[in-house]
Amino acid sequence: MNYPRLVSILVFACISLIHVVTKAQNPVYYSSSQRTYDRGVELYERGHYNAAISRFEDYLRSDDASHKVWADYYRLTSHLYLFHPNAEQDLVDFTEKNPTHFTSKLTYFQLGKHFYANSKYDKAIKYFAGVESSELSEEERSELNFKLAYSYFSKKMFNKALGRFERSRLRNSKYKAAGAYYCSYIYMENENWPKAIDALEELKQNSSYGKVVPGMLCKAYYNNGDYDKVISYGEPILKKSNSGITSLYVGSAYFDKQDYEKAKMYLKDASPKGRETHYRLGYSYFAAQQYDLAVENLKKAMIPDDSVAQVAAYYLGHSYQNTKRNDLAVTAYKQAYLLDYDKNIEKEALYNYGMLSFETGNYANSIIGLTRYLELYPDDRNANRAREALSDAYLKSDNYEDALKYLAGIRNKSEKIKGAYQNAAFMLAIKYYNCQDFATTESYLDKAFVYTPDKTVKASSYFLKAEMMAQKGDYNQAILNYSGLFQTDQNRQSEYYDRARYGIAHAYYNNKEFTKAAGHYKYYVDNVKIKDDIYYDAVIRLADCQYIKKENVKAAELYERASNESKYLNDYALFQAGIANYFAKNYEESKNRFRTMVRKHPGSGYADNAVFQSGIVNYDIANYQEASNDFGKLINEYPNSELVPFALEKRGIAFSNLGNFQSAKQDFVRIIENYPTHEVAKSSVFSLQESLNRLGQSDEFDKYLAAYKKANPDDNNTETIEYENAKNLFALEKYPRGAQAFSSFIKGYPTSTYVHDARYFMGECYRLEGNKTAAVEAYEQVIKDNKSYYAGRAIYKCADLYYALDSMELAKTKYQLLLDYSTKNKDKVRGYKGLMNCEFALGNYEQSVWRANDLINKTSVRSRDLHGALITRAKSKFALEQDSSALQDLDQVRLESKTEQGAEAAYLSAEYHYKNKNYERSIELLRQLNENFASFDKWLGKSFLLIADNYIALDERYQAKATLVSLKEKSEDPEIVEAATNKLDFLEQEDQSIGSDTLFMEEGNIPLQPDSLTPDTTNNE
Repeated sequence: MNYPRLVSILVFACISLIHVVTKAQNPVYYSSSQRTYDRGVELYERGHYNAAISRFEDYLRSDDASHKVWADYYRLTSHLYLFHPNAEQDLVDFTEKNPTHFTSKLTYFQLGKHFYANSKYDKAIKYFAGVESSELSEEERSELNFKLAYSYFSKKMFNKALGRFERSRLRNSKYKAAGAYYCSYIYMENENWPKAIDALEELKQNSSYGKVVPGMLCKAYYNNGDYDKVISYGEPILKKSNSGITSLYVGSAYFDKQDYEKAKMYLKDASPKGRETHYRLGYSYFAAQQYDLAVENLKKAMIPDDSVAQVAAYYLGHSYQNTKRNDLAVTAYKQAYLLDYDKNIEKEALYNYGMLSFETGNYANSIIGLTRYLELYPDDRNANRAREALSDAYLKSDNYEDALKYLAGIRNKSEKIKGAYQNAAFMLAIKYYNCQDFATTESYLDKAFVYTPDKTVKASSYFLKAEMMAQKGDYNQAILNYSGLFQTDQNRQSEYYDRARYGIAHAYYNNKEFTKAAGHYKYYVDNVKIKDDIYYDAVIRLADCQYIKKENVKAAELYERASNESKYLNDYALFQAGIANYFAKNYEESKNRFRTMVRKHPGSGYADNAVFQSGIVNYDIANYQEASNDFGKLINEYPNSELVPFALEKRGIAFSNLGNFQSAKQDFVRIIENYPTHEVAKSSVFSLQESLNRLGQSDEFDKYLAAYKKANPDDNNTETIEYENAKNLFALEKYPRGAQAFSSFIKGYPTSTYVHDARYFMGECYRLEGNKTAAVEAYEQVIKDNKSYYAGRAIYKCADLYYALDSMELAKTKYQLLLDYSTKNKDKVRGYKGLMNCEFALGNYEQSVWRANDLINKTSVRSRDLHGALITRAKSKFALEQDSSALQDLDQVRLESKTEQGAEAAYLSAEYHYKNKNYERSIELLRQLNENFASFDKWLGKSFLLIADNYIALDERYQAKATLVSLKEKSEDPEIVEAATNKLDFLEQEDQSIGSDTLFMEEGNIPLQPDSLTPDTTNNE
């Protein structure tokens, strides 16, 4: 370490003189103690302080007293340079002990310089302030003045520092340039730009300050408002060498002179760039119509929320709009109007936000923005355009309640406003109609009829009211409203005209006015071009009307047409074709239709009846052998059919007619043993008696009669009353009491024919009161007994309960049993659907896909079940890494379904693309979800969270934040709000690290150690 010299030339001259005098006075002594002292001084001057201390201490122990004060001074000063703990206080004490000695005048100066050199400016100030400067040389006074000034400066005591820096600036010393430099800094801190300029101009040619002066001088010129001076001084400098800070102020000067082309040329090289600089550069690019570059810079001026952010957001919105990114522009405009620093920008941004939201189809936001705009600026130049757009937004928005309120409040309604009112009321009617809230639907339909400038909407309103009345079962009112549509739309232009024909036909059909129904069905069949399921339903219903009117030939032709052309109700059409041909006495055609139906639809709910009716045809034409074969097929292949008792009876009679009394006996006995309470049981008793007589076995008849009587006692009032009472409790939804009543009935009448049905209803009570375990036990017994009419229902309900209890393997066995047991399509659907869900829950994804395929391909499935199967199949395929096929399933659902299943499919597709970093596609799908499934709050909230995640991934942070803020404000789902809050807090914490602008020089950019510019050589002479 190099230590500065502590004494002046004058001091050493004095010391030398003292040495000469001492030698002259005592040359003998000089040879010993004097040499020790002189050696100490020599070592001290060379900076060998430990060695010097040793010499001075030796000297102080000698008898020579001539240099004791000086020796002590050197010793203590050496302690100071060696950072001995008590050196400072020892020197202060030394000064107090020797107040008149010359060394005392130097001590405070040396202490100040020591602490200055070690950046301890508080102590430097303390000791420098105590120096009597008149005792110092001119050079030492300059040093004292500057270092005391800088010590004040380092402690931000600028007022005290400024005067002393000015003295340094005026003196012709080595501190002159540094004084000017620090004067300029303080003047800039005080925003005294003219004086700062004067000081800095003195340093233009100073090599030590050549790198910092141009930037500071440009800043001073700029803040003094002298933009031309900034340019004329700064541009030549930039031609020679690059300087980020000079580029900053030259570019800013051109910006303020509105020369944006040159502004951007310099601002792009500015360094470092703060928020205001990014704004100015962004606006310059905006002015040059370089919108992508404008976006890149304006985005960086958006945080935190202040006046700069507001104007940056406004022009960012325009830039996005000019690059066709309207969704991002909307968010930027919203940010601009929410920051209320500049009222004019707030107004324009609010208007643009509302109008652009309308153009992009975000009618809810358009209504919010334009309503606010018209509240604040009702007389603005754009107010009329805003009102027109607001009316259109209400027309196209799902927020019809507010639309109706707004439109109702407008006085002197124009025809356009009346039409908007009519349309809003109609759309609300549709909304509540879809919710099956018919009372509210009717109230809005009444409003839709208040103003009727739009004949199309009027006709549609009649249609909707007619459909509602039909669903309520008020077919007379339905007919009146369908007729209202026909009167309104005499040119048959309404999209609902043909549907109304179909609807009024159904109303007449249900009113049993089949002739009128037939006329409208015929119109529909003759005029509608699209051959869809509704069309063929009309064909079949027209056939039904002909059948009811006993026009069996025409009916048969229509049924056959439907069966040949369409899969819709194909089994029913074939079955009815068989019936119509039977009544038209076309017996062979009738049997062919029944048999074709069974061959094509073996799992149909009509299959067992078709087999039975084929047997009836043969029976009626006395073809008893074929009839017995048909009835036998029903009995053997459809053992659970409700027609089995009838088939047994008819086959028994056919056997009797064929003389096969033994077989006839067996069928009648089966009826009495297995179906003793059935309506055919009584007639079968008499038929059995005849067969036994023919077989000579009359003595057996009594036991069968007794069995019948036992099953059908004359006095069964108590039993019936208790059973019906339990059923009434069930019907009244008093499930705990109902369960208890059925249990008591089973115990009291264990052999009752009702006991199996009673056990089923007991299970229903347990299930509906939430006692799943008890319900399962009851259903299991019903299934085991297999004697209840409700055995099939017990199977699928038992399966559903096992599924709910997470007993997947047991659930699977029951769903499989349901498939094996039932012949009805709806039960097949339940079976395949249940197996699919079980396999998925168990993680058996290949089996889940397999079962989904069964559900889709082997059953006539409703759209809801189809879409549910596709979603489950897609999830399974994702698990099996069959992503492309899974996406195809999801696309089918989201494009076909308008239900919550469509929303889920859209979300799952968007989530897949997000996980695979296809963010733009993910956002596109989520926007479609918002447009098409806005009524499903759960998926709407989840979609906005995923939109925010996509924006974060795309580095559109302020878009993400805007999305999350909007979600927090609008969502009513606590989980969604919490998730949005957590994401928003995380983004806010990250934004804390973003710095402020650099247009104003920060303290850290100014070097605080002048020695780096003007090396201090005071003690290195």
